[in-house]
Amino acid sequence: MQASNSSRNHFVFGKGRTIGEKGRRTRAGFLKFGEVEAWGRRREVKPSRLLPDSKTPWPSESTTFADVQKNLGFKLGREISLKVAGGGRPVVVDFGCARGVALGSITKKFPSVKAYGFSDVSYQEWLSDDKARYIFSKHSLFRRYFKKGSVDILYSNLGILHLYERAPEYIRQILPVLKVGGTLVTDINYETFGPHGKSVIETEGMRFEVECRPWYYSQGDYKKIWHHDVVIARRVQ
Repeated sequence: MQASNSSRNHFVFGKGRTIGEKGRRTRAGFLKFGEVEAWGRRREVKPSRLLPDSKTPWPSESTTFADVQKNLGFKLGREISLKVAGGGRPVVVDFGCARGVALGSITKKFPSVKAYGFSDVSYQEWLSDDKARYIFSKHSLFRRYFKKGSVDILYSNLGILHLYERAPEYIRQILPVLKVGGTLVTDINYETFGPHGKSVIETEGMRFEVECRPWYYSQGDYKKIWHHDVVIARRVQ
């Protein structure tokens, strides 16, 4: 698979393509722990989004691992530690990975982890990361990259959240990629999922326990324009 100008880096681009090349219809290579059927048209590079009247990139594009845990109100590091202690090389996926800052912390602290970043925008920072693999595609194609029961931990900080009212159904669609005992953690807009609380989802012969709980830093934050909930789903069989 030719993915970049450096053989050290791992990208899912079609033959001969690199970051910076405009998208075109082509077949893609295959991931070791997932599979890709085909590509549609898509962007290869999108300039950094800027804050209004500012030249500062959105902070969420460089969110640290510590901030991801804080934003989700979930001890993601502990969850990864438990998977690592269980042996093997657990597969961890960052949905909406942006520049890969959080993934960089994960691979540094847990070198045995197979880390994947998924994003609909590509970043030059990916070129200097030889520890994680980055998948550049649309959210609608996510299931093409990971087989059923192949992922130990799937987390998303703001990525799935931005699907808004489509997020609950999307979560149901991607749950089957989790292994037995695997975990999905994502934030989500309260109005779209919050009222569901705890539930059980059965799909594709698999069973998942799902918990949705409110999360905000303080009462003041709660009173702002919007707040979010955290969805935690675990595959139990």
